[in-house]
Amino acid sequence: MEHQNLIYYPGGCYGTFTEWLVNYFDGVRTSLPFNENGNSHKFKGNFFIPKEKLFEHIRLNNKFKFSRIHPNLFEGINQNKRCHTYGMAQVIIDDIEFLIKHFNKILILYPDSGSVLWKENNGFTKSFLSDEVFNEDYSCLGYQKKYLPSMHFDIIDRLKAYIQIEVDTENIRAWNKGNVDDFGNWELRELLSLYWFSRSEVEISSFQYAQKSIVTNDVIFIPLSSIKSDFKNYIKTVLSFFEIDMQNVSDHEIEYIRQEWLKKQFYINRDNECQTIVNKILNQEDYSWEHISLSIIDEAWIQKTLRDRGFEIKCYNLNILPKNTRDFCNLLEKL
Repeated sequence: MEHQNLIYYPGGCYGTFTEWLVNYFDGVRTSLPFNENGNSHKFKGNFFIPKEKLFEHIRLNNKFKFSRIHPNLFEGINQNKRCHTYGMAQVIIDDIEFLIKHFNKILILYPDSGSVLWKENNGFTKSFLSDEVFNEDYSCLGYQKKYLPSMHFDIIDRLKAYIQIEVDTENIRAWNKGNVDDFGNWELRELLSLYWFSRSEVEISSFQYAQKSIVTNDVIFIPLSSIKSDFKNYIKTVLSFFEIDMQNVSDHEIEYIRQEWLKKQFYINRDNECQTIVNKILNQEDYSWEHISLSIIDEAWIQKTLRDRGFEIKCYNLNILPKNTRDFCNLLEKL
């Protein structure tokens, strides 16, 4: 009987690309899967989203050699409770303990401390839920659009949708706002700098905790930075784990795929770029980042990191941040 192999990953961690890779090197030689925004969504594969597709797959005893899914399988429709109630680590563990009963091998891709902004920007610019897909797959199950932030193509609108779900009304009122739609960009950036990256820290630590808790040779955890640091080893590790014959896998072909992939990975160095900006500001070195198009997530991370180092930005009504150290340093005040 053919094995069933699953890729389990948060959005932005290259689950679709990895499913394409394992199919490709297993003999399904389709063309490169990249769209202009760098995602691999020209390849459809077997994606259990919404998650109800997974339970139908199991109920019907279907068999896919490779498939993929996002975490939090048992969250209720139009709800956001399980991670708050049980903690994200327990949610991941519950997912994997269920999935290992139905899949032979599970590859888990997750963000680490060196890939926070890479993963976040990927998620906001590469993964979208269209009206067509919503109407076809979600609406019939009772999903409502307001609980699906990925329906927003604009990063500001999507962030506000997340905040509407995750931040309580009392917190919003503390900003003297009726709702998050009343926030200016400078207020949104400051709010994100105060809470958004706690989510990232919890996500990273939860996967690390789950890795220590789930002890089986049939589950492997690979951090996102491994794809960047050693692409060839990443591919060979995944192929070996899924027991794919590597006799016909050439280093030349792997390098060709890597180079084509890299051409469209616009955020792959974003963590290093933003850390460089912070270092230059703190050291008061002459530096410009006009060549980097920072997202509001990047700017919020810079604001948070400067605060962690003892400096606040005088940002009242400052919707557009400077792009050089000379102007930026004039906005700093020591805490």
